[in-house]
Amino acid sequence: MMNGQRMQGKRLGKCLTECTFPEFLRSAKDEETGLLRPWKTGTHWFQISTNPQIQELSEIYVTGSDMWQFKLEFPRSCETKARRLSNKISRSERCGQRTLSYNRTCLTVDNAGLHTYRLLEHHREGWSGTKYVCVSFQRRGNNVVTIRKGPLRDRNVPELCNDVKMENDAWPWLATWEPSPYICPISGGFSLRVISGLTMKDTCENEWRNSSLEVECSKGEGISFIPPTKSSCNPFSNTSHITPLYCWAGWQDGPYTYMIVSAKTESNYHNEPQFCLRFPTVFGTDFEAFLYVSVICPTDWDGRPPAGINYFKLKIRRKNNAICEDDNEEECSKLKDSGICEHSQNGFYEHCLKTCGECDNSAAVRKTCSFESKLNARWKLIDRDRFERVTINSSHVVFSEMGAFECYQTTPDVHQYTVTTAHNNGCSKRYSCIELERLGNNIIRYRIGPSVRENQPFETLCQFQDDGYPVMDTYRSSAKKTLIYDDEGFLLETYCGFEGQFKFNGTYGGQQCLGMISDKDPDTCNTVATLTLRSKDCLGITGVKQYQCLQYISDESSMDETYLITKSKDGEEEYNCWVKSMSPEYEYMFPQPIIFKMPTPQCGMFARVLVHHDRQSDAELYLKGKEKCVTESQTRQSPVDPAPSTVPYRSGTNGGIHVAPQGSEEFHNMAPRNSVFLMAFFCIFGHFVNSLLTMRR
Repeated sequence: MMNGQRMQGKRLGKCLTECTFPEFLRSAKDEETGLLRPWKTGTHWFQISTNPQIQELSEIYVTGSDMWQFKLEFPRSCETKARRLSNKISRSERCGQRTLSYNRTCLTVDNAGLHTYRLLEHHREGWSGTKYVCVSFQRRGNNVVTIRKGPLRDRNVPELCNDVKMENDAWPWLATWEPSPYICPISGGFSLRVISGLTMKDTCENEWRNSSLEVECSKGEGISFIPPTKSSCNPFSNTSHITPLYCWAGWQDGPYTYMIVSAKTESNYHNEPQFCLRFPTVFGTDFEAFLYVSVICPTDWDGRPPAGINYFKLKIRRKNNAICEDDNEEECSKLKDSGICEHSQNGFYEHCLKTCGECDNSAAVRKTCSFESKLNARWKLIDRDRFERVTINSSHVVFSEMGAFECYQTTPDVHQYTVTTAHNNGCSKRYSCIELERLGNNIIRYRIGPSVRENQPFETLCQFQDDGYPVMDTYRSSAKKTLIYDDEGFLLETYCGFEGQFKFNGTYGGQQCLGMISDKDPDTCNTVATLTLRSKDCLGITGVKQYQCLQYISDESSMDETYLITKSKDGEEEYNCWVKSMSPEYEYMFPQPIIFKMPTPQCGMFARVLVHHDRQSDAELYLKGKEKCVTESQTRQSPVDPAPSTVPYRSGTNGGIHVAPQGSEEFHNMAPRNSVFLMAFFCIFGHFVNSLLTMRR
């Protein structure tokens, strides 16, 4: 009997060690503290229109084979107490309760393709012992997972994972530590009325003007909820201001399409998701959708969430740009004599387009401006998780994914233009500013300002800034982005900006290493249009790696930074930006030249680049003093001892390149360092003498 139990224990132990959760499900580690970061679910929000606060949530931690959940509850009295305490302390530490809900251990993989697992559950609140449960995890994006789970059982029965018995969990898991730009899965302009899910009454029943919802009218713009001016029709706010929303994830499940969205707030939650929108996957002109004021996404046909969750039913009509109409013809006719059609920004004009004669002006043609002829060509945009073809002609800049921008008006800045974007999906026209500057043959630097619905002075439109969190600088940005000439045969080699060869140490491809970086021809010591890296121990460099220099960039706005755009010469079509800067003084006694190799040709100002967690560099190279260049012929005439591993190495030569005896150039390179040591010596000596004189007095 004892032997049988031992064998069973061994088999169970073997199963437990072999069953592991998929990589996408495991909690990430905080880079600074090393602590696991939790998934969040069951987040109940309240006071959403005034001062958004979390009432309760659950945190789930996942490692290789283990999973555990804590429930956090914040009584409303917490808010009063929180005001008396430091904002640096998290709300859960100031006030609230944190209890362990369960521990789960991965038992066996039931269906690897569907990520379905049999789990052993123990230490559940309210009872002791162990239970068995089947759970299926479905990845809906980089930061969202949805769950299907079966009932808890006392035994691990064969039918534990019977799909008929499994149900969708309406609460998705959110990895709020990993925000990433996401494009909402629907687009277009809509007119709507908002119905309270609790009272089933129109929240704006005394207002005849409709609200509007515009979704991804310009790629990366997210969602805009537009209530009537000076109304109380906004479910997201107690004001009538336009509310911008941003998608974190979206997916289709049967007849419904879901979107997890966040609103820009001033709270300490860094604009974490607060809502779920449910649209029908297929919809016509008129349809219903649901807005849930918490990140819960019900799958039942009636759309009702559990008791206690606030929600709204949206009665929606899709707008048609080809149809010009009033929100309410009767009301518009009554107000026409009061002068509502005289000013387009009075809050009524846009709701009475037909009455105000806007339909008659729809075919009006105006003369557009023209972009500089030197911009006209085909280009390509290469960024993290984004590739677009870009065509520029005299009147339009056309992005293959982001859309088309028509030149509307020039500005006093020769590189900046007011542009418009027209839509045929119900969205209203947009005005924005685009900056385009061609640098040589290969590169255009550009940036696009925020899109607005009413034309504004160029001083306002050309205030460039990043989009809201989590889209950030993906589409519109404060820093300039890089376009590359889209014709491989006509990319010209240009000046690299190094004018020498330098030893370096640092990281390349995540690995510590030593090497040499140079824009010198080793055969002639002439400056060339190729950037060469040599190393024996840098990951990704097998002896020598070369890059074609496409554009060296130096401007006053970049402070101490210069940029170099390159293309790899190994046929891999790798484009990069190299940012040359100075290391912070707190890292070293004296600032040291440092080069960052970015994973794409997008540079920006590096101080801003570091703000974005996914803008990390591929390499970080600290430069030593400039090395004297020695040609092959000089090396053969004056052989010396072999150089250390940091000296350039050329494959196919006997022993590589050797260092020549120290000459006048190297002496001058050493002089500044010797001067520093002499200054330090005299400073210390003077301080010592001064101390002796003080003691004598």
